[in-house]
Amino acid sequence: MSIYTMRTKFGAGLKIILFFIAVIFVLGAFWQFGGPSITGRNRGSSDEVIVKVDGVEISRSAFNAKWNTAMENAKQQGVISLMAFADVRTSTIVGLIQGTRLQQIAADMGVDLSQSKVNAEIEKVVTSALKSNRKIALGTVDKDEEKTDPRDDKKYIQSLSDVKRTVKMQEDEIRSRVPEAEIKANLAQQGIIEKIKGACEKEIDIQSVKDSYKTFSIHQIFLQKGKVSDAQLLTKGKEIVKEARAGTKDFVSLAIANSDLPDKAKGSPLDYSSELSYMLPPEVGKIVVGLKVGQITDPIKTDFGTYIVQLVSIKDKLPAKFDTKTIDARKKMLVQNLQMTKVRDIQKQMDDIKTIEFKDNEFKFLYDVYNVTRKATSMQDANTQLAKACSTFESDFKLNQAADKSKDKKDEVKQGLSDFAKAKYAQVLAQIGQTQKAITILSQMVMGAGATSPSADMSKMLGDLFVQNKEIDKAVKCYQDASDMARFDINLRKSLVDGYKKIGRNDLAAAETTLIAKKESDIKIWEKKNKGSAPALPGQNPSPVPGQMP
Repeated sequence: MSIYTMRTKFGAGLKIILFFIAVIFVLGAFWQFGGPSITGRNRGSSDEVIVKVDGVEISRSAFNAKWNTAMENAKQQGVISLMAFADVRTSTIVGLIQGTRLQQIAADMGVDLSQSKVNAEIEKVVTSALKSNRKIALGTVDKDEEKTDPRDDKKYIQSLSDVKRTVKMQEDEIRSRVPEAEIKANLAQQGIIEKIKGACEKEIDIQSVKDSYKTFSIHQIFLQKGKVSDAQLLTKGKEIVKEARAGTKDFVSLAIANSDLPDKAKGSPLDYSSELSYMLPPEVGKIVVGLKVGQITDPIKTDFGTYIVQLVSIKDKLPAKFDTKTIDARKKMLVQNLQMTKVRDIQKQMDDIKTIEFKDNEFKFLYDVYNVTRKATSMQDANTQLAKACSTFESDFKLNQAADKSKDKKDEVKQGLSDFAKAKYAQVLAQIGQTQKAITILSQMVMGAGATSPSADMSKMLGDLFVQNKEIDKAVKCYQDASDMARFDINLRKSLVDGYKKIGRNDLAAAETTLIAKKESDIKIWEKKNKGSAPALPGQNPSPVPGQMP
């Protein structure tokens, strides 16, 4: 088995806390008649720089625009937990950083990102939002009215006037919520995809189609990243290649002695082809198809470690029926594979940020955690790097507090530790086994009269930590608090049943099971009454603290 395919299994274990990271929250939340109500905390001056990406500044106002939209969209999807919103917050700052880098790449590729182009896209969004709002205001819109710009629709204008609003007010409110940075990033992404698609279609010719039917039988040696320094790994790889090419030891013997693959005793054999391109990292596969039988590669550096490959044989499996239909279908597949490879190349370029300078330590921490989760080579490596991120985070905020009293550091920005950051910090501490620290943070947030951010999932997590500490009475209290707030969150309730059983409280497990049956019945009644729509799940925090919980 290739380490490249093994990585997918490991990746599942690394989904520690980034529930929303893969989600890009784009334009929404404009559809309510009077515009959405935003209660999330936006700290600092709106034109304050929060991060520089290769010298390009990202302002707090740019973050707030994207964050407010993302938060409102998440609410509409039923998100209420502070912990989940911390992940939305992470996706927001990551999206801004990646979007900035993407724009640089797009500009290098000749994509049009002019202000006139951006303004035209914003206008499309505003018009679409006004049309959606018109449907809500009027109830129904016929086909002829649908073609009319809402700004010229007399019925719509009158409906707004009836509630003391104007189209201009509605338009300005929508426009203020359109994140220009997001629009520009979307244009960059679309432009890059178009450029890639055009290039790939030109690159795949009839010879490429014929070559794609070849199967390359190889042996592999893999040196996993992280055990030694990259320089030492490269040196070791060169020594193995030297021995293999000299013939002092056969390739399989060298694999047995050095490789980190589970099937190294057989030399990690693999039949590599276009259909099985996912079995090797693209940079390795690209070299394999250019080898001659018996040839051994130089060390090939990848994100996972270093590969050394020997080509054993090549088999040509060109189909007997090689007609136009077969060729066209094959070409389509090859174009798609090549597009994926080029997209991965772009993703690597997005990581190639020469300098990233954070002015806000909360965002630095969230970004560090995201990077660790994405790039760690093992769970041990992930936990080590996450511990460093926590340590830096603690140090950064201590420095900021000291700076408030220092005459020599008047320029140091005072930063309060937001509840979003606290939730993420506590979650990471729990992940890396710093149980007592996590308990201290979570206890302040969810327990007692002074709790700042009570929520069902955080109470459940705190209860689990108390179980680890063998503080069973406290765990039960947390589980009961979680149950009180969970309302229609059936999955969380089921996890409470498991928690109660784990500590031997089968009576409470039975009571929670009864509650689950009642809630499931309530959901069915609700769905029947409301024609299939499920009840919202806002019950994790029935009394949010203004300015702290979204």
